Amino acid sequence: MQIDVKFLEIPKFARIPRKNFSAKQTEIFLLKFGQIIHKLEENDHFDEGVYWHEIRTRKEMRKKYENGKKGTENKAYEDEKEQFDKITELFHQSRRKALDERAEVKQRKEALFILAAHATNLKVLQFLLPENNYLAILERFELADAFGTKTLEKFRTIFAFLEKWAKNNQILSNELGYFNGQMLLLMLSKVFLLFPNSSLPFLIDRFFFIYSNWNWPMPVQLAKISDKKFGGFLSWSPYREWFWRRQFAWENLGKEAKKNIRMELAISVITPTFPERNMAKNVNNSSAKVLKNELKKALAKIRNKKDENAIIGPIRMSKFSEKFENFVVFKCFGTSFNVKNFCAFVGQRLRYELLEFVENPLAFWVDFCHVFPKAIALSKCPTDGSKMCELAWIVGIQMAPNQKANGTFKRKLNAKLSKKLEAKIQRDFEKGSFHNIQLKAEMASGESVRNWIAKEERKEDEEEE
Repeated sequence: MQIDVKFLEIPKFARIPRKNFSAKQTEIFLLKFGQIIHKLEENDHFDEGVYWHEIRTRKEMRKKYENGKKGTENKAYEDEKEQFDKITELFHQSRRKALDERAEVKQRKEALFILAAHATNLKVLQFLLPENNYLAILERFELADAFGTKTLEKFRTIFAFLEKWAKNNQILSNELGYFNGQMLLLMLSKVFLLFPNSSLPFLIDRFFFIYSNWNWPMPVQLAKISDKKFGGFLSWSPYREWFWRRQFAWENLGKEAKKNIRMELAISVITPTFPERNMAKNVNNSSAKVLKNELKKALAKIRNKKDENAIIGPIRMSKFSEKFENFVVFKCFGTSFNVKNFCAFVGQRLRYELLEFVENPLAFWVDFCHVFPKAIALSKCPTDGSKMCELAWIVGIQMAPNQKANGTFKRKLNAKLSKKLEAKIQRDFEKGSFHNIQLKAEMASGESVRNWIAKEERKEDEEEE
């Protein structure tokens, strides 16, 4: 039997506590990690561009030298050539060393973020609980009194409520730029800090009220970010986020694709411990519209005085096929071997491309586009990787107020889908090679969408049984 055991390297300290680490102690480790990484990156003076320029230059020099020495081969010539090659090899060695050191930095950053996630959870506990309860959890994994138990039970109940709400309203997907567990955890913690000792219904109401009216992209923060930390280059700041978004692009995207991807800061939810990170970094202006719309709808349901069970209104299952009158389906065709990777690539691109090619140019008609959070199999994919398979992403289109999907809108939308969006995504995936895949985007009826989603839900129920 194979057993995977994960180890986490921690920096050396003169005295390491024998009991479970607190949030403060864990952050000391994180800062030490940051110092080590900072030092490694400061010592990285290798320039990839200079290296390749030097290698090309030396290659040309060697060729000219050999041509000039033709017919005069002797020991001195061989010694000179050997010396020349040794210097060239030094350039190769310096590059290998730099790449090894960069790989080490990458591994250390991964370890840093694993430990940081744990530190965030500890910090949230510290915010929520009085000191005696917080220390009791660290030392004995139990709470010291009924107050701590009641607070944590209330927090867990509301957190489960929010996850259920997000899932039932098709907005729980980090990859597509919707909510994720860490975002909801931090946003809920903020509400608990603002309204301590409040009732469960009141806190739920406050959650939806606060974030329906939040001045986005002003960040949601539980603690102040200090810019004086050594290794603070790892911490979040608006300008670092902006720089990351400007530099961001998948490795397999062409230059034109990178230019067209929109990178505005839409929503920020910041972790409270070093290195501070934005847990909403995948949210862009397109998916942010979807989240804001669902927050407002949930608040309206809770405050519906005619409904005696209004508090549970937001977590009732909302059928995606009934949310919108107009849909677009992105069908991914290809062999079973290729189509899953291709369709995953399409899903990652949709929140950017829909903003660029649908929401912005057709803003007179379109308010926003909502991508169903998972790809749906339109046909059963055979186990034989060489056989054809069909997967699809479904997108609901929310029309702008007082607008209908008239003939002009449909013609313009179909033109955008077929002439630009389809070919662009497929071309960026293939990068000039042939993968035997195809993307087809077209409008779909609500009935078709209902059938596709119902089929997928039945399949999930069968798998659970």
